Amino acid sequence: MAVELVLSYDLIRTGTPSVMRRWQARAVSRLRNSAAHSDVASLKSILEAHPLSSAIKTVASMTGGLLPDRHCCRGGISTEDHDAGENPFQNYYQAVIEPHAAALVAALDYERAEYDRILRSQGSEAISRLLRGITPAAPRTTRSAGTAGNDVTIIPSAFCQEQIMMTDTEHGHTTVVCPMTSAAQSIATGHDIAPGADRPHSLQHLVGRTRAAILYILQKRHTTTRVSECSAISASTASRHLSILRDAGLVQSRRHANEMHHELTALGETLIKSSPPWIEAMRRCASRCRLPERAGRRIGSVSGAA
Repeated sequence: MAVELVLSYDLIRTGTPSVMRRWQARAVSRLRNSAAHSDVASLKSILEAHPLSSAIKTVASMTGGLLPDRHCCRGGISTEDHDAGENPFQNYYQAVIEPHAAALVAALDYERAEYDRILRSQGSEAISRLLRGITPAAPRTTRSAGTAGNDVTIIPSAFCQEQIMMTDTEHGHTTVVCPMTSAAQSIATGHDIAPGADRPHSLQHLVGRTRAAILYILQKRHTTTRVSECSAISASTASRHLSILRDAGLVQSRRHANEMHHELTALGETLIKSSPPWIEAMRRCASRCRLPERAGRRIGSVSGAA
């Protein structure tokens, strides 16, 4: 989690773009009411003594890694090869990162899916054009981020403002930290996006009336036929909408016998559960669909819990 620890504090320290001002205000408020004063002092001294790339490496050596651990996203900093008492930024993590931990992992998954899509459809040259100083080579994909070229790992960050390159000359490996797309950033920071800020076009297009209803319906696994019945559309139309949601990484589908079964991915669940503006929009959209009584009861109970 070193990338987000360092870059989030750098934003708090130097100021944030307007779209993240609400996040900054809430993060500062949580810090004031926490026991993170020594953590903040340590991060400040590291950032004052090193450029961002070196600061990230320094914090990574203290916390166990660059990336968030999806298995520890609610429990704190990844502690691989580290005892719990050796995490010097745990209080800062709990105040600033933990409220968004699951969403940060989901946003990374969203970005990975986007890089994979570009890689499959346009090749490694298209990815290299997105990043400065990267030469196209045989691509591969890691668990937590897309990769372009041999021994190059791309880490998109919600808190990154400018691309950062870290080179390990001993092992011939380069890590590129780059800004997330606006869609992924909205997933990562969720309800802390400032009111009135421009919503990312891809999610605006995605959260239409029918697809919103489908996302709600798929909080429980259903077949294509059942989805079409619940959303009052034809099976072919339901299949087309499901394909779009699947390409966006929000829905996963599996064939059982002669039927396709669909359910939300972890990213789809996070989008619904951790982003109040989206869940409210989807609730309103779903309520306008002609849902059967059974489906309507389920949607009503979910929106009420939110």
